[in-house]
Amino acid sequence: MIAIAVLLMSCGRPAGKEASAAASSGRTDAASPARTDAGGDSAASSARTWPTQPDTSGLSCVLPVALTSPPVGGQGQPDRGGFLDLAKATLAADPAGDTRRTSNPNVFETVAKPTLRGTDFSVSYDRPFARWVPSPSALIKADGSAYTYALWTSTSVGPGTPTQIHVVDVASGTDRVVYSGGSTDYPVAFANEGIYLVTGRWENSTVGLRALDPASGAIRTIDATGAWGTVSGGYAWGFSGEYSGLGAVVGRIDRLDLATGQVTTWLSLPDGMSGWVAGFDSHGTPVVYSQPADGGWTPAPSYAALFSPEVAHRLFAVSQDAQLMIGFAADATGLWFAGRSGIYLYGDKGLRLVYSTPTQAGQAAPVAEIAGSCS
Repeated sequence: MIAIAVLLMSCGRPAGKEASAAASSGRTDAASPARTDAGGDSAASSARTWPTQPDTSGLSCVLPVALTSPPVGGQGQPDRGGFLDLAKATLAADPAGDTRRTSNPNVFETVAKPTLRGTDFSVSYDRPFARWVPSPSALIKADGSAYTYALWTSTSVGPGTPTQIHVVDVASGTDRVVYSGGSTDYPVAFANEGIYLVTGRWENSTVGLRALDPASGAIRTIDATGAWGTVSGGYAWGFSGEYSGLGAVVGRIDRLDLATGQVTTWLSLPDGMSGWVAGFDSHGTPVVYSQPADGGWTPAPSYAALFSPEVAHRLFAVSQDAQLMIGFAADATGLWFAGRSGIYLYGDKGLRLVYSTPTQAGQAAPVAEIAGSCS
């Protein structure tokens, strides 16, 4: 979910990474409530219903996760790969998922050979190749054969530092530059038809959306002005307007047709609420995360499934103590989330805690992100 990371860096949103609300709860578009209730519940009601005891009943799969690495010499370290075995309720690092910094402060790499490099400092599990890849899952091709990343052309990064777009072959580790632009470009999705790029801006939204053909290096502009964070199924999701600056209210969610460039507003949020599409369920349904624009917890931040224009069904509100991460991984079981208090699943039993990882105040959560589907 690089899209979220790019927008977080640009807009100062809370940190996080990348449902089957309709599938896992038995709802369909026609059966779901026709209401826009994505604005969040009260913090008090959220606390009353938030799960605090682990429940793994009916679960026997193994979930890949990105584990937080402790700082070395006061310097932050990249995440490393690990697995949560739900049948045994055990969480352990995978030696094959070890990573390390390189001489370039913006680059890290896998210890496993062939060496794979990236710049996001997060890892995902590439199941088709049984490899830990130094990239968010949205930047890995669906067949697992390759991934993409952006590399700053200067090790000293500042506003407007140009980037190169790289594509890496997972099997061989071959790393090639497929595009060098004069602006700060970031990939938000690696689809079969190409790589989708946005332009980053310091303490502001990303701007525009372009499609890059990694074979030829050709660029096609889809939209020149909007802020588009996620791409799936022929559409980009975001906001067609212009942010006024850091912390601005993003009160609606727009959909951009990648073929025609047509923009349609799909959700208008209540006054004082900001939101964006955090990802998609296993059927491609957008999942919206919304929170008070002032960054507070009243009303509580919440998730909702967006079935059609102005038809959103709230899934759950977030407990302040849990500090649930924005990003998630989706599979046929449901939506998997990481938070300060543990790992959660939203599925046919609603929201439940599946593994508890309590932390002390000021400490980083041991699980940084969910790194793939449970299998």
